[in-house]
Parts: sequence; structure tokens; C-alpha cells
Amino acid sequence: DSVDVWQNYQTVRTELKLYSKELAKKKEIIVLNKIDLVDQEQLLAIKEMFAKHRKKIIAISAKEGLCLDLLIRAISHVRVEP
Repeated sequence: DSVDVWQNYQTVRTELKLYSKELAKKKEIIVLNKIDLVDQEQLLAIKEMFAKHRKKIIAISAKEGLCLDLLIRAISHVRVEP
């Protein structure tokens, strides 16, 4: 369910902030894996939930090799700070 995915994301963000406020400020790439196990309606609901909160996700299936090019492109555009 899209609400559960959003809540799980929020939990991870909260734990990250508790661990390191500096780390929590860094640019993030949000990746939803295992899309081969989710129907398109569920995937769309999850994407819409994140979009509602101004968060873009990259949906992939590592097992099937789906959309890995999008993830690689996103990673290649992240500026690494010294």
C-alpha cells in the first residue's frame, strides 16, 4: 500500500536525522526496487504519494534489469563533495 511505503520512507528519514543531521541534509536518490512484484496500479499510487510530497522516486527491478539506466543516470548526476 502506498501509505505504508511513504511511512517506511519517513521512518528511515527520521532515523537518518537522529544518526546525523549533516547526512540527512545531503541529496538523496529514492529508489523503489522489486517493481516486478508490484502491479502497475500500485506502482502509480506509490509514485503519486511521493509526488504529492515533492519527492521523485526511481522505480527499478534489479532482478529483471528494469529501469536500471534511469538509476545509473541519476547517480552519475550527483555531485560528490570532498
